[in-house]
Amino acid sequence: MRILILICISLLAGSLQGQSFHKKTDVKASVLKKYEKARVLMEQNQLEAALELLEACQGKDPIFYDAFYRAALIQASLQDWKAAERTLVAF
Repeated sequence: MRILILICISLLAGSLQGQSFHKKTDVKASVLKKYEKARVLMEQNQLEAALELLEACQGKDPIFYDAFYRAALIQASLQDWKAAERTLVAF
């Protein structure tokens, strides 16, 4: 199951480039600030805190696909497969 989700995440990342989602350059500064802090937290292996920030980003900008993608990666690494699937389906 987890391999399937990881494969889906990888394939989905490539297929999103033609979609009309916000990229980092299109996101409000306040959302981007939270996103960048989440990235730092991910690097520090503070996954739960990073996930909270990414979920806040999703609430502020529901078409900012990077926030969904990174959240799904965290959920998969935490082995929360159902949450990762829900996050991927949400966008």
